[in-house]
Amino acid sequence: MSATRGPALSEHGAKRRRVEGFTLAEVLVSIVIVGTALTVIAQGIALGLRGDAMAERHTMASQVLDEVVARLETGEISLTEDSEGELPDLAEGYRYEVDVEAFTDPPDLVKARITVAWGADERGRDPAGSLAAERWLYRGQAASEGGVTRGPTIGSQGGAR
Repeated sequence: MSATRGPALSEHGAKRRRVEGFTLAEVLVSIVIVGTALTVIAQGIALGLRGDAMAERHTMASQVLDEVVARLETGEISLTEDSEGELPDLAEGYRYEVDVEAFTDPPDLVKARITVAWGADERGRDPAGSLAAERWLYRGQAASEGGVTRGPTIGSQGGAR
């Protein structure tokens, strides 16, 4: 038995014309898929922009840290006591803090922990981010001339909250 396929017939025997196009369900599914894809793309872009801004802040903090070390070496910032301040000529909104630990053996050996912080939380207290490094410096013969001899870097660490 062979069945011939032809146009569909309605219950009254009239020929029905097949309508071309998408159903409502197909359209809704495609809207959901496109909406989800756009949401993922937008979140990726936002994450990239935040990462770029964070990298820029860390780069500036690193420059401030290098400048503080240079000023410690030249004697512009004291190696005899803890100090803190800002370098508005280099970067606005970045604060540095130097914690000095002097040693007696060998004499004039100093460990300086330098922390550079930026931004503040909504209460204006905690920094939004910080970068820290420890530097060993020797206040040798150059100390009488206001400078120091540079020692090796023992450790460096950074972080952002």
